[in-house]
Amino acid sequence: MISKYQIKYLGLTSIILIFNPFLNLESQAQDANYWTHQYGSRSTILGGAVIGSVLDLSGTYYNPGGLSLIEDPDVFLAAKVLERPHFTLESAFMGHRQINSSRISPAPSIIATMFSFEGLGKHRVGISFFTRYEVKFDLFNTFVTSQIPGSVIPVIKSFTSDFLLQVNLSEYWGGLTWSYKVDPKIGVGITQYLTYRSHLTRIKLSDQLIKIDDQILLTTDGREYEYTNYGLLWKLGIMLDFNGLTIGLNATTPSVQLQGNGKSALNTTVIGEDNDGDGKQDTWAAAHVQKNVDSKFHTPFA
Repeated sequence: MISKYQIKYLGLTSIILIFNPFLNLESQAQDANYWTHQYGSRSTILGGAVIGSVLDLSGTYYNPGGLSLIEDPDVFLAAKVLERPHFTLESAFMGHRQINSSRISPAPSIIATMFSFEGLGKHRVGISFFTRYEVKFDLFNTFVTSQIPGSVIPVIKSFTSDFLLQVNLSEYWGGLTWSYKVDPKIGVGITQYLTYRSHLTRIKLSDQLIKIDDQILLTTDGREYEYTNYGLLWKLGIMLDFNGLTIGLNATTPSVQLQGNGKSALNTTVIGEDNDGDGKQDTWAAAHVQKNVDSKFHTPFA
């Protein structure tokens, strides 16, 4: 049996969908902008196929409008015990060798709670903190051969190459949620998040080549950048609960940057390379370091 509430609000939803082209409410595909990790039992069981229809404290992230419809507020702590990310880099230059990196570490988690006092009436207030990203890996390889695959150099005594790629990325969100029960079946809400992001990438490459005439070519190249960013963003949501049928709509605003700082470094050395084609070996070095540079990082609308 379909109740009058279901008929009323399903009709409203249908009108929005029918007139969406005329209202120019764009819906663009956004792959994994905000669904890289799952938070809460429902989202985990469904493999991350949750966008806005939740009725637990993970709604501080997915849909703050649902918090006012929760009857028994409690503390919510969700965490996967361990995860084992694995990264692979394949180099055609090194004979299609693969460089691998893996580790076992705690997975991103969320902690949230909601407050319900008599003085708040139909209003609900919640707080949450969770990990958005936690990525760390080191890829390192040393390659030694007497013949470079695909090389135009006819004869060499030896060739050695060292490669290092290091990445360390973390991002955390802490939020304050307000939710209001419009009527027993509808809740609306908004969460304001303070975001922190830290990112370090370091790349180092060293090549050494010795030809049969004992000529030596040596190149080293090191590049790295590091930055931190603080920002604000908001999640808005509306939740409809029909005791078995739930409909959730939400939106995430673009982030507003509060402060960002970074640094970068470049260090390159070349010995024995003929850059100008005159048959003579050239030797040169270059280094450049920038500190206390403004950095900008923005997340999209979704």
